[in-house]
Amino acid sequence: MFEIIFTVILLIFIFWVFFSYNRIHEKFSRSVNMALFSIDDPEDFIDHAGLLEIFRHLHQEKWNRFLFGDPYIALEKVVRPSGIRYHIAIPKNCEKILEGRPGLSKINDPFIPRNKFYSAAYFRYLPKKINFDNPKLNEDEGAVLQILVRHLHWIKEKAVFESNLEILVWADSKERARKILGLKSSKPAVFDFFHRIFENRERVRISFKELKDVFLN
Repeated sequence: MFEIIFTVILLIFIFWVFFSYNRIHEKFSRSVNMALFSIDDPEDFIDHAGLLEIFRHLHQEKWNRFLFGDPYIALEKVVRPSGIRYHIAIPKNCEKILEGRPGLSKINDPFIPRNKFYSAAYFRYLPKKINFDNPKLNEDEGAVLQILVRHLHWIKEKAVFESNLEILVWADSKERARKILGLKSSKPAVFDFFHRIFENRERVRISFKELKDVFLN
């Protein structure tokens, strides 16, 4: 009897290890394998280009959802003294959903300079508006708001998502980058930002209207 119980426990443990490894591996591979598109008119895209329909295409069912979780997209707002640019990133195996849509252009070049110092942080609440008036960004500095969005729910006929809200800034020194964000030290969020990794412990629930307001304002 003891041998049977031990065998069952061992099999459960092996399955749990395999399942956990598979989820972590899939999570990382899915995050880094994303196609990036620029958005010409973000308001028109969100309102009329079927953003909700995109999530319906991404939605997983049954075992696929249990094993791998829902895919997610990244909405990214790049703020520089010269202007604001908008992007959307989607898993590469789903990029055909966006191909051919008006106002979207696939891009390959990174929009964040790689020779700067970075600082990043998660929002643990839903900000009403994000700006950088204090201190103002210098010409060679910039910031990016990144919203990772997944898992469409319908609550009282309203679309509600799980999201990570993260902001990253770059500057010519670590001290300057931290000052812009008001941080005393760097955060590991920089790694998560560049790899677009969805962290469950940092998730914030957001409605479709709130998503639009934060991304556009």
